[in-house]
Amino acid sequence: IWDMQTSQVRSTLKGHTDNVNDCKISRDNTFIASVSHDGSLRSWDVECLRLTCIFRGHTNQVGSCFISYDDKLIITGSKDTTIKLWDKNASKCIQTLHGHTSHVTGCCLLKDNYTVVSVSY
Repeated sequence: IWDMQTSQVRSTLKGHTDNVNDCKISRDNTFIASVSHDGSLRSWDVECLRLTCIFRGHTNQVGSCFISYDDKLIITGSKDTTIKLWDKNASKCIQTLHGHTSHVTGCCLLKDNYTVVSVSY
């Protein structure tokens, strides 16, 4: 976490066990989602800068994440070729999307909360 006024590191979120590939902050600025080569999605509380949840379910590296516009869902794309939709409050995967034949490198959700857009190699 960087302080842009001082150009100094304010804090480091520690918990992933391998390279971190992506992170997003919720629109209400209450949590951060991060994904990693360790195959996990993690949620962090912004105010106290602590880990609040570890989401597991991908079978390979997770390369991208996106937080829905209402901050209730987190979408992840993985090298296992799947996209997962996670219910942030229930701390569980609610849907897995199959169809890619290679590493999912990016994903997002339209404001309708029903349409996922994804890209892969």
